[in-house]
Amino acid sequence: RGSWDRQRQRRERDARRIERLTTPYSRAPDCTAQLDASKLAAIEELVAQRLAAKLRRDFAESDALLQRLLDSGVRVTDDHRLWRSDDRPFVVPYRQEGGGIPRLGTGGTTRIEALVLERGAAKASKDYRRADALEAELSRMRVGLEISRDQP
Repeated sequence: RGSWDRQRQRRERDARRIERLTTPYSRAPDCTAQLDASKLAAIEELVAQRLAAKLRRDFAESDALLQRLLDSGVRVTDDHRLWRSDDRPFVVPYRQEGGGIPRLGTGGTTRIEALVLERGAAKASKDYRRADALEAELSRMRVGLEISRDQP
């Protein structure tokens, strides 16, 4: 039975990995660039071609497509499968575990969520001093951050 469980776990892990690798890219939800339908379609086509090249392991083609995207003002994050065509940085998403955090304000955003998002924006804009100060503030609130490149 133990061998069967390990095989099942390996198959499930491999299925999750393949699903993550083949997940299509999407426009960052906070991207503020105004794009007409033809420009949006052109970007989405290039991004899809790049993903297909990566899946074929044709990294030269993938890199060439990435350079075309960059030249046209489009940035891509492979870790989170997002693209954006404005000058704003990517903010790394986070996951809350546990509960019982009191809500502040009427927007439903907690103070902790606001600090985590602000820290992500500070890191993305390379303001590491501010990011460290925000992390220290979170620590004083007994909030620990687990940072991993593998988190979606």
